Amino acid sequence: MATWLLPVLLGLGQLALWPGLPLLRGAAVAPVQAVTVTLTCALVTAALGLRRRRPVASLLVVFAGLAAATTVVPPDVQVPGLLLLGVTDLIALFSVAARRPARTTLISLGALVAGQAAVSAAQSGIGADLAAEVVLSAILDTTVAAGGRIRGRWRRDREAAARRLAAAEQAHREAADAERRRLARELHDVTAHHLTSIVVNAQAADLLAGQRPELRAEALGFAARTGRETLDALRRLVEILPAEPPPAGPPPAGPPPAGPQPAGPQPAGSSPDAPAPAGPHPAGPQPAGPPPAGPPPAASRAAAGDPVPASFAELVDGFNRLGQRVTVDFPDGGPPPALAGALHGIAREALTNTLRYAPGSAVTLRFRYARDAAEFVVEDDGGTADVPGAAGLGGGRGVNGMRDRAHALGGTLTAGPRAGGGWRVRASIPYAPAVPGREHGHRLVRWVRSQAVIDAGLVGLALLMPFAGLFAPGEGPGFGRGATVLVATALVLHVVPVLWRRHVPWWVLLAVVVTAWLGPLLVVLRVVGPDDSWVFLFSPGAELIAVYAVAARGARPGRTWLAALAATASSALALGVLMADVTVSGDDPDGGLLPGSPLRPVLLVLLAAMFAVLVGLVLAGPMFGSWAAGRSARARRDRRLAREEGGVTAARARAELRARAERARIADGLRAAVLRHAAALPHAADRGDLGGVLDSARNALTAMRSLLDGLQNPRPAPPATPAPAGTLAPAGTLAPAGTLAPAGTLAPGGTPAPAGTRASIPAPATAESAASDEPPRPGPGTAGAPAATVHNAEVSAGGTDRDREVPPSACG
Repeated sequence: MATWLLPVLLGLGQLALWPGLPLLRGAAVAPVQAVTVTLTCALVTAALGLRRRRPVASLLVVFAGLAAATTVVPPDVQVPGLLLLGVTDLIALFSVAARRPARTTLISLGALVAGQAAVSAAQSGIGADLAAEVVLSAILDTTVAAGGRIRGRWRRDREAAARRLAAAEQAHREAADAERRRLARELHDVTAHHLTSIVVNAQAADLLAGQRPELRAEALGFAARTGRETLDALRRLVEILPAEPPPAGPPPAGPPPAGPQPAGPQPAGSSPDAPAPAGPHPAGPQPAGPPPAGPPPAASRAAAGDPVPASFAELVDGFNRLGQRVTVDFPDGGPPPALAGALHGIAREALTNTLRYAPGSAVTLRFRYARDAAEFVVEDDGGTADVPGAAGLGGGRGVNGMRDRAHALGGTLTAGPRAGGGWRVRASIPYAPAVPGREHGHRLVRWVRSQAVIDAGLVGLALLMPFAGLFAPGEGPGFGRGATVLVATALVLHVVPVLWRRHVPWWVLLAVVVTAWLGPLLVVLRVVGPDDSWVFLFSPGAELIAVYAVAARGARPGRTWLAALAATASSALALGVLMADVTVSGDDPDGGLLPGSPLRPVLLVLLAAMFAVLVGLVLAGPMFGSWAAGRSARARRDRRLAREEGGVTAARARAELRARAERARIADGLRAAVLRHAAALPHAADRGDLGGVLDSARNALTAMRSLLDGLQNPRPAPPATPAPAGTLAPAGTLAPAGTLAPAGTLAPGGTPAPAGTRASIPAPATAESAASDEPPRPGPGTAGAPAATVHNAEVSAGGTDRDREVPPSACG
């Protein structure tokens, strides 16, 4: 309905103006002309009704109808006969600019200006008036098109704001789930890299105790160091979990910092994809056999000018020291900063999986650009069966975590067996490398799309009337070329400051008010004669623009009315001086009223004051009207921002409250379930108990797995009802989230929890619920070994990333 309202009103208004009004007065109207105008009204109305769905076609039909009517209706009838229809082509052009790309807008604008020039030339011939008419039409059409572009951008901004609000509401609904997934990735980093490396080293030392007894001491030392690092990291995580994390943002610019990274998980709230510790601790025992040959250390490669980033080089060195043969193939250089964090996390997880399920394998990391995407591949050859691994220690979350990292950047990730044996992880992330010179090539396009076109159009319109009188052939003022240059310069200096009205509106108003006196100054200095001073009568247009800008964008909104008052007073006084000088001097600057009399200056001042009051009364309406329009625009903008951004802010605040509550619940679970086993690990290593090290590491992994299972598959928490004293929970299970654990309730690992503690971790998942989405891949260390499934608190029965069963060797 709203789409058709304006076209129908214009059509009916034109028919009422002409031929309706002349017919009511009894005037003669040519039937051909009346029929032509009527048909044109119908055609233009129908075309404008489709301007939102078919704007280009609407513009073509409207212009064709107006051109046809112009050739039929004589010039003396065109003013009343086509008065209202004359703006319809501008309305259609506005719709094209608002709803079609910039290239279509420019083509339509050029075609319309050329068509209007052709119609004018056909009617009045080619002459000086045609040039002025074409320039005026071009300025007006360009200004309308620029306004349409701004309107289109405004509409897109509102749509984007609506999408942001919807996304914020969705984030509020999913805040707890998103926080669980994020923390699951952080906790998984601790278990997958530190605890797994302890198990691998301890198993190697235990297996080769008869051949290489010195590995036992190295394994114990490694377990003590890495266990304390893990414990410190978990404690830091528990301490800061309830705190509010900083807002997520784009990855920091520049390459990752060189040098060793701190061990342990990243603090809560930090990006889970930030480069973390460079793989397992480089110290510690090695698997059987001599150290594998591999790439030189990170420092040597950096000194040789290797393009591999330092974080990836350290990651590779760490896994090489643990027995993997990792090589890096970055033919296009290292990943850009926008992708480095996510790809580092993917590489770390994929390399940890090779350490578990393909120990001693040859692994390749490959990064390259393929058209508009970046491809990252980690693949291994399957490893050898005589090197012990750590199968069964995973929780089935590695691939999902890698996939989440790729999805966060709009990419995809696949993982599965590769031809010839082994495993391949491939990530493809959309990324367009920066092309030198592209930014400069689009500078003109950005300028055309900006508000600068509107500003230039306003300057042109403000200068149009004074310049038309100044340069009109045969009718212009009678001063020489030098005076013409000075007058034109004064007019330009008066109007040009409005180009900066959005940035410094008060200063622009001051510049406009000051330069308004350049005209009276030229008249008083007799550069311009009194009879030619009329060229400055149209200068207040710049003041109207400046007053609107101050009201709409100026600081101290409550005092912006002073801008209208100051502009009115300054313009009225300047024009009053001009009119008084013309009245007193007349045609002869040395003659006029009271020549040579001492009362002449007094008369000039009195007349200037009188004319200033009269002109001020005339200008007060437009000036304060412009101020009111600016204030209204400011109020609408403030209400819109409050509605859009305020809704987004409120939704984000609610989401943060839900996320904070979830972090507090998870912190309780870490204290109750994981820290105890992690604290026992370095103590066992200090006692020289290698079996205790293995048991503590496995128990910590099992408790962490139970915690992660609860994070990924949350269950509704029943009411917090304490069980009777002495009631035992089922072996190997944890109390539901929010349930108060009474005295005697078993914590993870089968040990009683303190009475009255809040157990915040759901029961461990079964083998079916913890199953991974990745196809099973038996580790080489399990070849020929009978599979066993353990259902106690020591080793969970949940599936892993690549296998589904735990070999007996993994159970100690």
